[in-house]
Amino acid sequence: MNLQHSLSRSALPRYAFLACAALFLAGCADSSPGSNTVVSSSGGSGSSGSSGSSGSGNCKPGTNGCQTIVACPAGTTFKPFVNATSSDTTFVASMAQSGLCLGCSVANTQNVVDPATSDPATISIPVGLLNGDASITVEDTSTTYPAGDLVGFIVSVPGADLLNLAVLQPVTVTSVDITSTSSTDVSSAGSTRPVALDLLSLLANTGETVATVTSTGPFNAVRLDVSGVANVLTNIDVYAAGACVANP
Repeated sequence: MNLQHSLSRSALPRYAFLACAALFLAGCADSSPGSNTVVSSSGGSGSSGSSGSSGSGNCKPGTNGCQTIVACPAGTTFKPFVNATSSDTTFVASMAQSGLCLGCSVANTQNVVDPATSDPATISIPVGLLNGDASITVEDTSTTYPAGDLVGFIVSVPGADLLNLAVLQPVTVTSVDITSTSSTDVSSAGSTRPVALDLLSLLANTGETVATVTSTGPFNAVRLDVSGVANVLTNIDVYAAGACVANP
């Protein structure tokens, strides 16, 4: 199934879409009337941590001093699921593996919610793996988000061009409703799902994108699954989760 690439939820004029596609990795953000490019410089609670360094020099929304622009749909703003301090537990990250995922690994899971670093977590899948997957879930323990919100993860694929959407073929993003007694998948998007991923652009972060799903019901968590079925991806860097929420 082909993934559809959307820099915003609104329809872009053909010339604007082609220009943004050509300049995406150089940091193009949609400026059409139907989109809302937002400078994200704090987490959901107001991050006060110091920004660490990443190999590409990019910054993570929710870390101190980060001026990354995320192209959310009109009327919404990107809210990073990143804690205010390293000791805060509003956002909780966890990892899991399923199936026969021999050789799979998830490294530095807590990086995705830690405001003190811009370094990513990394999901690794062995080349040739026929089944099984590894995942990262981020839960917001204080807020439930409504149906219709976009939610997902800021990701990059080392050494790959994200304009080649086949690179993200084995990636699935799922909104999740977690309670004290259960965890229920709400909506999923990805190559093995009827719904394709929406890919939002980041202005300042070269080589990164925001892989999202529009949730059809209330949720308070989001999960990123990477499977080995397609055998086209070995590593994916995961910087942070977040949602496009209604402007106050």
